[in-house]
Amino acid sequence: MEELASWNQQRDIRLKAKKEKNRSEEQVFLESLESEADGSNTWERVTKLVDTKTGESADTHKADVTRMKKILIQLKSDPLEKTRTQTAVKV
Repeated sequence: MEELASWNQQRDIRLKAKKEKNRSEEQVFLESLESEADGSNTWERVTKLVDTKTGESADTHKADVTRMKKILIQLKSDPLEKTRTQTAVKV
C-alpha cells in the first residue's frame, strides 16, 4: 500500500512537470505563429509547420505522409496560380 502511494505521488510530480513544460512550449509556439503570420510568405509558414525532411520515421505506427510532403514541396516551387495560367495559355 505504501509503494502504491509513493508511486502515485511520483506520477503526480511527473505529470505536473510535463503539463508545465507543455504549456510553456505551446505559448512559445503560439507567439512564433503570431509573429510570422503578419508578413510572411504562405508557403514558408506551411513548410515550417510540416516536416518535409525525407527519411523513414522510427515509429512504424504513423501514417505514411510522403505523398503529402512531395505535393507540398512541389506546390512551394510551382504554385497553383503559376501552373494554372500556363495550362490556360496552352489550351
